[in-house]
Amino acid sequence: MKRFFCDKCGKCCEKLPALVIDPGLDDGTGKCKFYDSQTNLCTIYDQRPDICNVDKMYSAFASLMSYEEYIDMNYYFCTKLKEV
Repeated sequence: MKRFFCDKCGKCCEKLPALVIDPGLDDGTGKCKFYDSQTNLCTIYDQRPDICNVDKMYSAFASLMSYEEYIDMNYYFCTKLKEV
């Protein structure tokens, strides 16, 4: 089974306005309030919201696409965030 492997670049956490993410996560600068820019890691990773968990969010897309298509879509948007 295909899996999503995060390279921990932090772009998804640094560019919340580019994503449809809970506005309650924004620290006011467009970055996630739980993002540590020194390590590029989430300070609440084990308790992170479902929206930040690729595997947990698949249930919202399962009726629209296969898991493999969903993973490919996540990689696509991950690549696009790195270009912004």
